[in-house]
Amino acid sequence: MGYEPAPGKLDAKKGSLYKFDLDGKVSKHAENIDIANGLAWTADNSTMYYIDSFSYRVDAFDYDITNGLTSK
Repeated sequence: MGYEPAPGKLDAKKGSLYKFDLDGKVSKHAENIDIANGLAWTADNSTMYYIDSFSYRVDAFDYDITNGLTSK
């Protein structure tokens, strides 16, 4: 999330979504995020849902649980 100079006002699209692997590797999976506010998966773990509060939308990513990779 970007800097918030006043309550409810922020530098838009400054955030990113990262994955942290068990070996310490970090990789970016999404960017241009306002306020990250949730992650959820389908019961079979094939789809990951991501919520960005200021964009008023839920994005769906194909998800590979074996290696933790997402694709849109």
